[in-house]
Amino acid sequence: MKSFNRQIHLRKRSAAPQRKHQQPRQGTTLSEVLISLLVMSVGVVSLATLFPISVLRSVQATHLTNAANLRYNVEALLSVRPQLYSIGAPWEAGLPYAAGAMITPTELTSLKSPPVVFMCTQAGTSGTNEPTWDLVNGNTTNDGSVQWVTFRLQNYVIDPLGKWNVESTFRSTANNGDFFGNVGGSPRAIQLGSGAWNIRAFEGLGGTDINLAADVATLPDSWLLQAESNSVANATSTSIDLTDLQVDVSSSLPVSASYPQSRLVLFDGTGKYSEVRYLTGVSALSGSTATFTWPASSGALKITPVKARVEMKEQRYTWMLSVRRGFSGASFMDVVVFFRRPFSAKDEQVYPATFTAVMDPGYDGLPGIAGVDDDGDGNVDFAGGAADTKELGWPGSDDAPRNWVVVQYDDSTGEKPFYKKGGFVTDADNLRWYRILDVVEGGGLNISTGTLWGYTPDEVMRKAGLKTSTSGGILTADSAIYGATTRAVLLRVENSIVQSGPQPAGGAGGVPTGAAIMMRGVVDVYPIRTHLTWEE
Repeated sequence: MKSFNRQIHLRKRSAAPQRKHQQPRQGTTLSEVLISLLVMSVGVVSLATLFPISVLRSVQATHLTNAANLRYNVEALLSVRPQLYSIGAPWEAGLPYAAGAMITPTELTSLKSPPVVFMCTQAGTSGTNEPTWDLVNGNTTNDGSVQWVTFRLQNYVIDPLGKWNVESTFRSTANNGDFFGNVGGSPRAIQLGSGAWNIRAFEGLGGTDINLAADVATLPDSWLLQAESNSVANATSTSIDLTDLQVDVSSSLPVSASYPQSRLVLFDGTGKYSEVRYLTGVSALSGSTATFTWPASSGALKITPVKARVEMKEQRYTWMLSVRRGFSGASFMDVVVFFRRPFSAKDEQVYPATFTAVMDPGYDGLPGIAGVDDDGDGNVDFAGGAADTKELGWPGSDDAPRNWVVVQYDDSTGEKPFYKKGGFVTDADNLRWYRILDVVEGGGLNISTGTLWGYTPDEVMRKAGLKTSTSGGILTADSAIYGATTRAVLLRVENSIVQSGPQPAGGAGGVPTGAAIMMRGVVDVYPIRTHLTWEE
């Protein structure tokens, strides 16, 4: 029995796997640590690069969202106030009119008269019968004791805040009237192009009330908190004291009787009721107390205030309406939305420019399909030593349309136009807005010749590949408008140029046929539906 048990025990031992002796792990090698750090750093760096991109995209999304909201506000406003874009109310008999008032004839249609508006230049009372209107631009019409001047409405802008915030000297006296586009006190004819003078600027809504203009042209939620107080005293119908302030806001808070850009929001003890007062004055801080005042026309307070918020209006998102009006009675409009628009004369500076839609021969540099007689005229790519332009854009080729704007400026001023990728350039003649896709400037080394590229219009276009020589190319250069100080920039725009100007007469010895304006802060341009005169 013992031998039998012993045999079983030996069988079990022999069947059990033989375990090898294992050495305990002593630690991690340096190479393993370094590889781990490398892998982790690659991941962290890749992730870190996403943060600034996400911030930029978030900012862009915010701009576009607010711009779209403002665009819808403008569309709703146009539906209830068509006189905003049609300019002027219908004429009425026996009505007193002040200087600057705008009216339209009662029977103004596309069949009876062109698109015009009449401005009162001599205040008085209109006659009992509607006068025979003089439709010639700049002429006058006598109506009772009122005198009207005729303005043709072809291209114009509606700019409620521009009337107040843009420097008055360039939109009135120096520019011979309220025109969109700064050409200076003694403008050169070349800077005006063929129709820059036709682009007038109207306030639309607001008139003499800048608060109304600001409410119309901005988003309603653009108020920034400047101070908050839980201790108020000496409340009257025109003033109140805040007694626990820590910062003097008298120098930083914009207040005025004509344009109160700041307000005081007062709350009662329950927190359920509030009242708003637009500020016209604020005293310097005395200890921790400052006095805030508002017009008596605001009326007496209906609550007993115990808390106050001091807010300043920031014109963060604003709009301007550009209108192209034809003889058919149709109004083609674009809502231009700005983010913190700089209201300055420089932003409306007019520059000589040529808007041209050309056909780019593509990467192979040859018209049509390279090495193929596309049009069957016996010329393969070249005709008479020059590119066969008849083959440009041939189906199946790499040719593509390109929309170019050549802008000139005077380098002696030390200031460049406000152009950048993603910005907009405005055709100041036809009032069309184009987004900039690419910018080509002068400067840099020309590898083929070993010389530096210059800044003249011809050299800039050669750098862009639009010209192969001084005389040959697919786009004609303009002459140097400002002599030796002439500089140029070539802008490739996104949209197809609808109204291209003709090439300068005489080729390189010609002059620009158009004008361009580049404004800062444009978020986007929204075309809206066509409005007809008889819809008004």
